[in-house]
Amino acid sequence: MKIYTYRDPFNLKSEEFWKEISQYPNLCVSQTLVLGLTQNPKRNYVRSDYNYIYTIDKLIDQLYGSWTDDPPNDIKQFISYSNEINQIEDPNIRNTFQFNRSSVVQSIRMLIELGISPEEIPNLEQDSMNIFRTIYSNLSKEDCWNVLNKIKVDKSVLKKAFEDLLEEEIDELKKNNPQDKNLQDLCKIKEDPESIKMDKIVIHGVHKFTPMITRFINDLRSAGVEIIFIINYIDEFERIYETWREVYRWTGLEIPKSSRTGISKNNLGEAIACLLEGEIKNYYKEHIEFIKFDNISSFCDYISEVYSEVDTSKLRKNDKRSRIFNMRQQFYIVNTEEVNNILKQYHPEQFGNRHFLAYPIGQFILSLYNMWDDKLATLKIDGNHLKECLSIGFFQQPNRPNPLEIYRKIEFYYEHLSIEDNYTIDKLLDKLKILKDNIHELDKRESVKKSSSLIRRFAMYTLTIEEVDYFIDVINLILKTSKKLFGDGHNKVNFKEHYSKLIEILTEGDFDPSYLIEEEKKMIEDIKYRISLIEDEDIEFEGSIEDLKESLHFYLARVESKEERKDQSSWIARNFEQLDGGVLLKDATRTGRAYHIGLVGDLDMNITTRDLLPWPLTEEFFTKNRFGNKNYIATITSFKEYRNFIRYSLFYATYFLDKKIIISYVENRKEEKNKPYYILDILGLDAERYDDRKSKIFRKRLRPRVENKISLPISLQSTKDEARNFLFCRYKYLIEEVIQGGTYFESEYHQNLYYKTMLFLNSWEKLQGKDISLVEDVVKKTNLELKKYFDSWSEINFIDAENKAIDEIKKRQIQRDQYGDYRVRVMKDRNDDYIETRRKFIYAKIDQKGEKTQEKGRQNLIREVMYLPYEHDIQNEIYNFINYNEGIEKNQEIEKCEYCAQNNLCLYGFRENE
Repeated sequence: MKIYTYRDPFNLKSEEFWKEISQYPNLCVSQTLVLGLTQNPKRNYVRSDYNYIYTIDKLIDQLYGSWTDDPPNDIKQFISYSNEINQIEDPNIRNTFQFNRSSVVQSIRMLIELGISPEEIPNLEQDSMNIFRTIYSNLSKEDCWNVLNKIKVDKSVLKKAFEDLLEEEIDELKKNNPQDKNLQDLCKIKEDPESIKMDKIVIHGVHKFTPMITRFINDLRSAGVEIIFIINYIDEFERIYETWREVYRWTGLEIPKSSRTGISKNNLGEAIACLLEGEIKNYYKEHIEFIKFDNISSFCDYISEVYSEVDTSKLRKNDKRSRIFNMRQQFYIVNTEEVNNILKQYHPEQFGNRHFLAYPIGQFILSLYNMWDDKLATLKIDGNHLKECLSIGFFQQPNRPNPLEIYRKIEFYYEHLSIEDNYTIDKLLDKLKILKDNIHELDKRESVKKSSSLIRRFAMYTLTIEEVDYFIDVINLILKTSKKLFGDGHNKVNFKEHYSKLIEILTEGDFDPSYLIEEEKKMIEDIKYRISLIEDEDIEFEGSIEDLKESLHFYLARVESKEERKDQSSWIARNFEQLDGGVLLKDATRTGRAYHIGLVGDLDMNITTRDLLPWPLTEEFFTKNRFGNKNYIATITSFKEYRNFIRYSLFYATYFLDKKIIISYVENRKEEKNKPYYILDILGLDAERYDDRKSKIFRKRLRPRVENKISLPISLQSTKDEARNFLFCRYKYLIEEVIQGGTYFESEYHQNLYYKTMLFLNSWEKLQGKDISLVEDVVKKTNLELKKYFDSWSEINFIDAENKAIDEIKKRQIQRDQYGDYRVRVMKDRNDDYIETRRKFIYAKIDQKGEKTQEKGRQNLIREVMYLPYEHDIQNEIYNFINYNEGIEKNQEIEKCEYCAQNNLCLYGFRENE
């Protein structure tokens, strides 16, 4: 092994070792570094300088693909693990190992990659680690866990792997850029592969020695291949570069000094390095911008806006990498997973296909698995999972409401059933039939009375019989699908047969596949192909329905992770491991670009070994045990040093970039207040808070632009209900009267309040003019009559409503007659406004809390609603609002929002006082 160092990344070709390393295959830590070393002719870095140059991960996949990229084998490993944890007797420990399935599988794979056998793990005090060792010991006897140990790497295998990667590179250029000047050079290399020596391999910039990189290096050395490591190293900055000395200590080699002289800098990077050496160094602040974002969403909006500004008209179609390089800011952040997961929802076209489970069809499948109860052999209803099922377009019929909209109206009606352990889909169907009968009875009663019942303002009773029938059909179709997919339960199922049946149901069953988008169809075909790779004779490839559900999620997550790692240089926000390549690319394309170094806060920069190791492995596990195989030392040391590598990367970027640099951090992180990275704080960088209101995305969300005004056909003869809503809040009016066609209550809170109002008004109507002694009896009988329309509610709801109605009538609606007897007040004309206001807004008086008017108690914020002003004037206002108004004015009294039926859509009530 050798280690070569360079001081200046822009003058690598002037180093003495350049001639040597250019003769051999080169491997880089990232695709961005590959591009930096081959795609910057301004710095004299071109592809023709090398024979083979790829990422180290690409070559590892080429050599060890049956271990690193074989989904059928991944699922076999997952199922074999599931079978093991099912044998754990202690339910608490079993649940722990079930909850951490993916992490434990990853831990076992990690130990195998490091060459640590289960016999080397000593007896430990913790029950969990002893059980882990037992599981590992049992699994190590199975073929699917011994795939890696059967892979042999020699020079001929290595040569073939490089030739295959070259073939892929040529094919990609022919497909996407056939005019590329490198194509001819690559074809010449392909024609004469024997001229390329395989006795040395050059590896650039590796600091994090993953288990597979460690394995790969040891296999190369065993095959007689010499490893040459190339790293950046400036010896006068001892503290900054100490992390490289630690990480490479396992080699037993001293890190040599470069023979070249570095360029003297007077910038932030030098100030960071000098500070760690105990020296305060001045630096230029003119080209440094330091930004503080409130939250991660604000940061992602900022990135998205920069991405969206790129003019794609001059770029090749589907050229993701070129679009990124043409962004006016290049984003490099500490931890990309969280940010890119958000950006993936904004711009899926940049990341390729999203995770299958992010699509409606994926959520539909997963929700079926999550609701299936194998013991009951039916679906157990979970509101969130059922909504995922209903959101897919399979069920939509012409001239019918969306099934999801119907479910929203009945959701609270059945919510109380969810506390029952046997809330199955069959019980839901029974309840839907009762709802249908109740609606039918209401229809008959209202046709006789020629007036609408108060019950109609409960969301579920705004449905028609036809809509309920349609929804019943949809639920039956979901049940039929689940029965077809899962059978009668209680049995283990063959995975290949099961997944094949799933694909058949989705593409050839009762559903209309035209609702699938192209990406979903491609993914289904991909799953179909991968299922076909499972060998028919593999009769042991089976498990429970729970295993199926978990393995599907595990498999799809593995596929997504693999796809995303293929070309990290096309990520919108790249990680710090790609900064060395990013720095080399600074002159490769357009000028005037700024480099944005993001998430540079204390909470993000201080990554611990625990963050990098899967459960139940810990740093202590490796440091306390002296395993015979020392491969793990390189991996664990690099994991321990990763936080210092992050610090080094910040120095590297701010030292070698002479263009404008933007540094940022997010203040609110993981329910904690974040601070700027301590070094930046000491150096006196003051962050300026980012104003969301400057963002185009924020303004677009706040008020969408309307190109054409549309006159909506609204009657000038507005009802009093419409007029009251308009006075209460114009936003509420627009949703309820124009879009919804009336007021109804969906939420548990509002339905409970409204039931109390309805019981009070119905009871008062029956009691008017009668003796006070009859109040309790009439209220109870009225409550009993109404209860049948709410058969799923808890009894406590009705008891509470009953007590409130009795109390309100006795306290507020009693008067003495001419004989001195106490009777219930008669509903006179002057009560109409009060009654109608109660029907519409639950209360006739909503107080402005804490503010009292002289001699009137608290101010009633909806007084004008009860005592309507001139109706003609209101009709004119409504007409002008609908036809000429460009925006919606919100009411300013947040107290009103609590009782508004639309407060689940409108967030105005949560606005902080400025």
